[in-house]
Amino acid sequence: MLLEDFLYQKNDIYINLENDYDPKITPVISNIVEKTNSWVKTTISKEKTEDKIFMEIIFKQKNTFSILKKYLKSNSKYFLCSFNYEYLCELKNELENSGEENVLLIAGDYTKIPLKNNVVDYIIDLMGSNYYYSLKRQSLADFFSNKIKKDGLLFTFFLHYEKAGKFLKSYSVNERELYIYENILERLKNNNFEKIEAQKLEELSYWGKYIKGVSEGEVITLSTLLMKKKV
Repeated sequence: MLLEDFLYQKNDIYINLENDYDPKITPVISNIVEKTNSWVKTTISKEKTEDKIFMEIIFKQKNTFSILKKYLKSNSKYFLCSFNYEYLCELKNELENSGEENVLLIAGDYTKIPLKNNVVDYIIDLMGSNYYYSLKRQSLADFFSNKIKKDGLLFTFFLHYEKAGKFLKSYSVNERELYIYENILERLKNNNFEKIEAQKLEELSYWGKYIKGVSEGEVITLSTLLMKKKV
């Protein structure tokens, strides 16, 4: 099921790791995806997932549902959210062909999902927060906190900068804070999350087609945080 009421745009073309292969960066990106999937899967495999609600927000493409579905029970629900309409249309066809019934695809603004507060057990953020920053210049920390239950888990995978290069200097001082690791962590803590685990996955100075506007040689770090909602 696709809720077109939440449509943001229909022409958000995504990168295809196979068709847009770049020998300098694609293997690195693929490795990062595998690390992220393994990290999420290892944690979820230890959880009791009966009657649980999952929410995943993604940047362009790829999702963890394909690796998590074997841990989901028939009474679990999975919300997969993206601004990328084309990708969700393709995914919708794949899910229907495979007989998946407990996944709801939502195209558009994640913060407008008609879902009650304090009902989500797991939120998986695959750079969806970064994409929201670029569109809205706002943090998603309060949104995560509102939607997730007490003791719920937030997996967030995001890019950030160790220092302000040309790309970051194009933003205002307040907007730059959205891309600084310490500030991202502090915002989550201020929204009743506690840190369970943190990993720095990779430092990159070349992105090819994957991220526009970053000067060559400017270092971007990709990190993960596992947070638990305290109250």
